[in-house]
Amino acid sequence: MVLDILELQIDFSQYEHPVVLTIEAQAKYVGNVGGALSKNLFLKRLGLGKGGLRMAPEEALGEILKGP
Repeated sequence: MVLDILELQIDFSQYEHPVVLTIEAQAKYVGNVGGALSKNLFLKRLGLGKGGLRMAPEEALGEILKGP
């Protein structure tokens, strides 16, 4: 994803922080940089015969986002 942003010449800043489980915990690390805080939420494709909302497994995030 970062490579795509660089290729498109989009100006951005990257902030590293430890894994956090809540927005409140995230705010402790990056709440002072401005902008909105958000949590990643990945939804599965509808129509697969399974009900409910499920989170993507952690190991899928790198593959989905094409990042580390």
